[in-house]
Amino acid sequence: MRFRKDLPTTSPTLVAHHHFLNNVAPLFPSEDLIDIKVALVKPSGIVQRLNKELRLAEEEPERCVTPNGYSIKRRDSNRHGTYLAEDDHALLITDMSPSATVDLFQFKPKWLFPSFSAPAGSKRCRTCALHARRNHFRSLKGLPPKRGFCPFDLISENSQDVMRAAAKILHVKPWAENNNREQLSQLWRFKNWAKQTKLLLRIQALQRQHDPSGIVNLITLKNTHLSNNEVEDLESKMQIAMTLRDVTLFLLMPKDETKPLTARLGDLDLKSKGKLNDWEKIEQQLIQEGWYEGTEEKHGMKRQVLDCWCFPEEWAGERERRGLRPR
Repeated sequence: MRFRKDLPTTSPTLVAHHHFLNNVAPLFPSEDLIDIKVALVKPSGIVQRLNKELRLAEEEPERCVTPNGYSIKRRDSNRHGTYLAEDDHALLITDMSPSATVDLFQFKPKWLFPSFSAPAGSKRCRTCALHARRNHFRSLKGLPPKRGFCPFDLISENSQDVMRAAAKILHVKPWAENNNREQLSQLWRFKNWAKQTKLLLRIQALQRQHDPSGIVNLITLKNTHLSNNEVEDLESKMQIAMTLRDVTLFLLMPKDETKPLTARLGDLDLKSKGKLNDWEKIEQQLIQEGWYEGTEEKHGMKRQVLDCWCFPEEWAGERERRGLRPR
């Protein structure tokens, strides 16, 4: 069961479910999506009980036991102060939990198509640029960097690129001496699935279709000569594009190696238009601070690893055909 966060940018559950059914679900075959149903929860008082447990998890130093006898770990400080909304409804979703016969891997494919707002000749894709920027601020706090995979590796025609992404998602070092047979098998099966599935390329095509200009260009056009209907259309498409950039892919891998892998998409709540300015702000930071071009040191930032498999030559022609220029 999934509950709505009490944030200004979240929609009531019934509204979010309506948007999902009408704007997102029609983009994919039903077998590619986690099944979502609406459940009435108000009479149960479960939201109030869960919020008490969240507050309890903020107070305890490490782990604590709830009044119901459940052991929960301390809540991450970044989540403190955010609780569940007093919503009459919640979403009942397909149980994707692993079992004795099936392993579960979940990850967010993120931006599978380049940002049209990015400067020509960028050395990082949007996902890798944001990772680099976040790692800069982690280093200022004395924290180690977080290494994510490059989405372009995941959809590359080169098997070695796909293997690199798979290794990072599965947290396996392909040539480490302490790898067991099961880990290596999972790695190869994941790589083979990524090379064969049409789902990732479908997400990529939809991201491109619903964001034809880039968030910076959208904000510029919005403030110039477009009609209200044109602005509404572009904003609605951007909502879908950003939703597809934050989708979670659940990959079920049977332990029986003769059985196929199954993938389903979740976290498809339609993003709020209220985030448009936030998205544009992040994009401007990535551009102006040199994260796309790998020139962050020139802008007073700490140099970060350049490990993105970005293809500026391939995307330059597409950018030129659309008449887009970096700001």
